[in-house]
Amino acid sequence: MLGFVKRYTYIFIALFILCQLSLPLKTTDRLRCISVAALSPSWMGLSKTKDGICKIAAIWPSGKYYLSPEIKNEIETLKLENHNLHYQVELLKAQVDLEKLVGEEAELLKRFVQDDAYAKRRKAEIFRLIDLYTPSIIGKVIFRETASWSSSFWINLGEKTNQTLGKTVIAKNSPVVVGTSLLGIVEYVGDHRSRVRLITDSSIVPSVRILRGGEQKQVIAEHARKLLGMIEACEEIVQDHPIKKELNQFFHHLNPNGKNFYLAKGELRGMRGPLFRSRHALLQGLGFNYDFEDEEGPSRDLKSGRPVQSQEQAIALVRKGDILVTTGIDGVFPAGLRAGQVSKVLPLREGASSYELDALSLIANFDNISYVTVLPPLNSDSN
Repeated sequence: MLGFVKRYTYIFIALFILCQLSLPLKTTDRLRCISVAALSPSWMGLSKTKDGICKIAAIWPSGKYYLSPEIKNEIETLKLENHNLHYQVELLKAQVDLEKLVGEEAELLKRFVQDDAYAKRRKAEIFRLIDLYTPSIIGKVIFRETASWSSSFWINLGEKTNQTLGKTVIAKNSPVVVGTSLLGIVEYVGDHRSRVRLITDSSIVPSVRILRGGEQKQVIAEHARKLLGMIEACEEIVQDHPIKKELNQFFHHLNPNGKNFYLAKGELRGMRGPLFRSRHALLQGLGFNYDFEDEEGPSRDLKSGRPVQSQEQAIALVRKGDILVTTGIDGVFPAGLRAGQVSKVLPLREGASSYELDALSLIANFDNISYVTVLPPLNSDSN
């Protein structure tokens, strides 16, 4: 009898798996959404297991002390209140950062006092970003599968969020960013949660171009400010340490307000390594050249960087340290978002018509992201 039950149990499991494989994509996404709804509380709880065990060990180190049910309930209540307060503080910080970002973009308009074509393009680009960020909304990461850690995660926003806002912000193809750095795109929207596909996944291919000059120096200045803030927060470092003076002098001579040079155009693809958790958000750049002139400048020779039809100064089309920004040509990602920074330029192959490169995301804590900003989709008919 036991062997009969076991045999039919295996048959039932096999039939169940076959049925799952035969389900349409829409039904599969719906089932995954339900699974995330059931597992996300456990996932968030497990991330705090270590701290909880340490706290319990401090109160009850080896079973010597007895805690009454009232004290236990009070401890659990305090833990819950502390968690909610931490969530609200982090959400407020994210909202403040978003408002600060919009203010900084608006402040950039004051730099372009000229009335030439370059200044007009930069002003139009800033206005487009402000228009995108104004109706944006902040979401919290609620679930991240280990097997696809560098490929996707789920956030706590969905169709009900759109109904609450009275407008569509969370939709398929809504860009997801951290500050002005591109993170990914919304690929599935449920009632209360959505799945975000990250740019480290090979299915996401944003159109980008090389940006060198003021924007590049701006990124360096941001990293230097973070370093200075960490130094000032460290009590072991004296207040009049020479490195602080050197950093301030560095800011003075950096001049991040200089002109930007828009050079080679290409596309980014996801990491070539496994999808499991990795140390760096590695991206692969393909097809980088400047074969055709555009509003930013003339076409340039691939090897020398010299303009094809003029005697202007030669500029290298791709260099290590260049910033990669979205062009908007793909129709999915808005122009002007930072997509990464060139970490390596591969040698130009014999007969090749373009450069290949490796790049890293400018998002420092890529593996530990808690809050993201979702922008409305570029296309109104996104579904």
